[in-house]
Amino acid sequence: MARRRTGVSRQRSASDSESEKSSLDNEHGIFEWDAAADRRWTSLREAELRRGFSLDTAHKNKASVFVTLHSRSMVVVGVFFALTTIAGTVASCLYFESDLQGLVYPFISETARDMPQTGAFAFGLTITSMFMIICAVLQYGKVKRDLRESDVGAKRNLTALIVGIVAPPFLGLLACYDTKRALNTHRACVVVFFSLTMVYMLTILSIYHHLSGRSTLREVMEAYKKDDDGRRDKRRRSSCTASPKEIKNVKFSVKVKTIIALIFLGLTLFYLPIGMCMVSDIHSTTYSKDDVYVHAARAVCQHLAVVCIILFYGTFYYDFGELKFYLVHR
Repeated sequence: MARRRTGVSRQRSASDSESEKSSLDNEHGIFEWDAAADRRWTSLREAELRRGFSLDTAHKNKASVFVTLHSRSMVVVGVFFALTTIAGTVASCLYFESDLQGLVYPFISETARDMPQTGAFAFGLTITSMFMIICAVLQYGKVKRDLRESDVGAKRNLTALIVGIVAPPFLGLLACYDTKRALNTHRACVVVFFSLTMVYMLTILSIYHHLSGRSTLREVMEAYKKDDDGRRDKRRRSSCTASPKEIKNVKFSVKVKTIIALIFLGLTLFYLPIGMCMVSDIHSTTYSKDDVYVHAARAVCQHLAVVCIILFYGTFYYDFGELKFYLVHR
């Protein structure tokens, strides 16, 4: 009995040491394990869905799609709410002859100081911010699909997702905190929103530069050029992640995004840091008559910067293409 107990105790101590070792290994290699597990889970999920949609699958195991949404429709709805809200607010301000604080050319937020513009402005931009978040999530999924097994660009894609989710709520907040009742809070939200949006644009632009310059994309183009009859080499195609049409789409998207991001960067720099240093009433709740033309120039930059934001998110309509969002019932 004593020997048996000793053997048991030895086995337990050995297993304990192995578990401690494995826990230490997991502690140092947790990110590698999580990445591998995520890839396995994704492949198993895709295989399960393919089986569910197969014609040979039994009726009880078949999957059915009960909601189908075009990803580009999210872009259309978001742009529609943004344009309608801004245009409606300006039109309402002119119709009711609201006070523009003596500005020659007002900021967008100054047209929403009074009712009913204040309520409509807050509602419309809050809805717009929600669709901006949806577009950021869809863009993350689309880029993740394009990257496939490549680890390069994955961290930037995750960073873009986080910034794309954090930035839009400040658009809703700056609309809710109007300049008449909460000027300082409004200005703080403006600075945060434009700064994070700038980071988001540059991060997305960096990812698309990576996608357009990958060696796998060049391999696809070479493979297609070698086939005079247009047929694809299956071995080459299986190792690549894009077709020639997708390559052209990415390269065109990079050019457009680069132009928009650079223009937005210049406009935002003059609108916020440079323009704010040029006026003397930045800490005041009223605008100085001596700075009205500087504020007019800042307002023009603000309006054009907002247009750049709308256009940048509008490029997602081109990026998403025929990408659809399915809700599947099993």
